[in-house]
Amino acid sequence: METDDIYELKITDTAYGDYSVGRLNNFVIFVDNYAMPEDVVKVKITDLKKNYAFGELIEIIQDSPYRIKNQLCPSFENGCGGCQWLNAQYKMQLAWKKKNICDSFKKIGKFETGINDVTGMEDPFFYRNKMTVHCSNNRAGFYKKRSYDIVDVGKCRQQMEFNQNVFDGIDKKYYQHINNFQIKCSKEGKTLLKINTADSSKNEKFLSEIKKINTDNLIINKDVISGNSYIEQKIKNFIFRIPADGFFQVNYFIAEKLIDHIVNYISLNKNENVIDLYCGVGLFSLFISQFCNKVLAADNNKEAIESAYVNASQNKIDNVSFKKSDAAYALKKFQNEKFNTVILDPPRTGCDKEVLLEIVKLRVKRVIYVSCAPDTLARDLSLLKLNGYNIINCQPFDMFPHTYHVETVVILEF
Repeated sequence: METDDIYELKITDTAYGDYSVGRLNNFVIFVDNYAMPEDVVKVKITDLKKNYAFGELIEIIQDSPYRIKNQLCPSFENGCGGCQWLNAQYKMQLAWKKKNICDSFKKIGKFETGINDVTGMEDPFFYRNKMTVHCSNNRAGFYKKRSYDIVDVGKCRQQMEFNQNVFDGIDKKYYQHINNFQIKCSKEGKTLLKINTADSSKNEKFLSEIKKINTDNLIINKDVISGNSYIEQKIKNFIFRIPADGFFQVNYFIAEKLIDHIVNYISLNKNENVIDLYCGVGLFSLFISQFCNKVLAADNNKEAIESAYVNASQNKIDNVSFKKSDAAYALKKFQNEKFNTVILDPPRTGCDKEVLLEIVKLRVKRVIYVSCAPDTLARDLSLLKLNGYNIINCQPFDMFPHTYHVETVVILEF
């Protein structure tokens, strides 16, 4: 086998990330995941390793029975990297995500455990409350897979209609002044548009024109032009302030199911304290606070912590304390508190090893780990398991339909 060789093979599996898997005489070939299990494809070898290779999809010879053949999105057809599985039956997407978690646990974590079926959406479209658009050469769109080439956006099948409406209202003549822009919306239709300009000097004509865009809140660079620097969203019985640069779950609908799972599964008492690390704007902190003595929460994002304080105040929650801090330092500062439960909701890179070792050192009774990346989740769970923690429940949620990403809640006890 050599680079640029072309082979015909059958796709047999998915891999976590942007690839599907085929085999040629038991030699593994990772193929761009526009190919899917049961496809028969023609592939050109692009990178050859000792035990595996990468291949570019040249032609689909025989369609998988799981493939949706009608065109769903021109941007997807042109290589947009926002979706990977838009052309696959939804029930199969859920099955593949569960298998990817199993594979990560087995191959990276070196352990196996029971995993519940993925909780999905009844209608897995138009769910994203955040839209990030890149501009270059008078074009605006999303990045192409594994590149910084821009694919033009038409009607995105992921975005909530309110984000799409704001995007549609931005005239193409503005693109030359913009590096990128971000749109956020609430379920009720309130929107926020944050524009990062391509040059530091303010173009007065551009500024006067951009103010005409129909959005409730407008920010240019760091300046609030109209409205506020945040939007608000009601999640069940709480209202949350979500800052322009702060993290919040991108799928309101699945976020509520995830909260229900955590609240319903764990058993807290009114004398118990809880630590919430990587707390963001306090989504989990506020809900958990109803069932325990107090919550001590930390995040290293200043805007998120400021919003978390506001969220606690406007929801009349007085038993949550927020601290701007990295997780490891906060856990050490909190160690004199009597707590039995730690909530972890780290970024895709997972937890700092120092955080996990501190949890082990303190022998915290219960760990609730919320992860958006099976590979780093597997790595972190392996460390906890090796140090005496048992997985009690593993529940995936389809926070990101039509992508390979999956949110997983794992509950462990010491």
